[in-house]
Amino acid sequence: MDNKGRKKHIIQLAVLAIFISFLSTTILSIRSLDSLIQHNAQSLTNLLSSSIFDSVRNAVLKPCMVSRIISGDNLLVNLLRTEQSYTEDYIAYRLDRYLAGIKRRIDFDSAFFVPNACNHIFGLNEKFMRLDKSIESQSTKYDDFINSGRTSFPLIQTDPFNNRKKMLYILSRISDEVGKVVGMCGVGIMQETIQEILRSFEQQYNVKIHLTDWDGKSMFSSEANSSDGKTIKDLPQSFRQNREFAYTENDNGGYTITRYLNDIGWFVVIKGERIEGKDAFTHIIVGNIIAIVVIFLLLFLAMHFLMRSERTHLKNKAFTDELTGIANRAGFEAAMGETVSKDGENGALFILDLDHFKEVNDNLGHPTGDLLLKQTAKKLQSLIRASDIVARLGGDEFVVYCSGFKQPDQIAMKAENIRQTVMQHYDLPDGLKLTVSTSIGIALYPAHGNTYDLLYKNADKALYASKEGGRNRFTMIDGSSARNSEESAG
Repeated sequence: MDNKGRKKHIIQLAVLAIFISFLSTTILSIRSLDSLIQHNAQSLTNLLSSSIFDSVRNAVLKPCMVSRIISGDNLLVNLLRTEQSYTEDYIAYRLDRYLAGIKRRIDFDSAFFVPNACNHIFGLNEKFMRLDKSIESQSTKYDDFINSGRTSFPLIQTDPFNNRKKMLYILSRISDEVGKVVGMCGVGIMQETIQEILRSFEQQYNVKIHLTDWDGKSMFSSEANSSDGKTIKDLPQSFRQNREFAYTENDNGGYTITRYLNDIGWFVVIKGERIEGKDAFTHIIVGNIIAIVVIFLLLFLAMHFLMRSERTHLKNKAFTDELTGIANRAGFEAAMGETVSKDGENGALFILDLDHFKEVNDNLGHPTGDLLLKQTAKKLQSLIRASDIVARLGGDEFVVYCSGFKQPDQIAMKAENIRQTVMQHYDLPDGLKLTVSTSIGIALYPAHGNTYDLLYKNADKALYASKEGGRNRFTMIDGSSARNSEESAG
């Protein structure tokens, strides 16, 4: 392998090594980042769930706080305990003033009171109504809660005084100093308020949010009919034990998060698809890898073609005569070797010199001499076929090799054609014309040599004979003798 070949091989190996290194680094980076995403998935979703959880908790916190304040207020206990001593209007007025005072400090949407006797419901704006014992929602649920011993309880129902408003009420038992229950209260927030919170998060993060009871039944969602009581699927098995945060991935690539809302005893359940950004990240990385592969491939191909073009340019430059643009000695020798080994046909080597060319250079200058050499090359090119070869060996010495001659007379005709063509006038600057003759020596392949060196040696002898014979003629070597053309120009 020569120096050029080794250089090319080293460059290709370097490019390949850079590409493999970059690809390996990229793959390792992808695996590391993917592992990091998997490792941080729970942390990322924990932040998401915290934001949702805090918003929902803030929404229900006000009615919970009001409900707790009411449940232990002695003033209210005394009023309800002595309910039978006052008229309904008076009780309604006192409870309304009581609620209005709280509402100025902590806002809520609705509230009502049910004394222990469960005969009336008292609300805001001095409203009151008698309980209908035949309606389960107005009797049994209240009785069950008062008798349950629980301090608070979430209940979804319409406002007792406005059937158009569906509310989430926080029920609280009102007990005296010895623990005797004297009534209950319900402080509510509109269902639409919570649903709007859930909808905004669902749209922003492409998730589905439910509020479920302890058994995992849906009590609230962003949909209109939210309290359907259906059990939520794919809940983490540990969601009751890990109340603060429970996370699990599903078989379909989604995930479920649960957090316990201690204020009302429900769970916030967040269900989402595959971790947002992971697929996009994978697509970006794959796209980058493909782009890098294509870029490296294009660079490799560009380098390959550039080197091949440079190699061809250097080869052409090494085999081409700089002045005339035809082959030089090295190019002629290489072409001769290919032509002779390829077809093996009989051929003839013509060597020619321009007669008295040195005098042209001395008298008219080297630029004129160069112009003669260029025009001579064009004249010779006009005489040959694509399979023939023409070259300038140096100075005013040219060679022509032609093959396919059947008769010796054809070779003489070719030589005479070359001689007469070269003698045609040359166009010089300023409209001047010049005529220059040529001397030609001819050797035949394979009769006078089957190698370039031997052919050239014999053709050169014939050329010397032409010059000795008076120039402007051609001579064919024939053994040890030479034959001159009959025509001779002075």
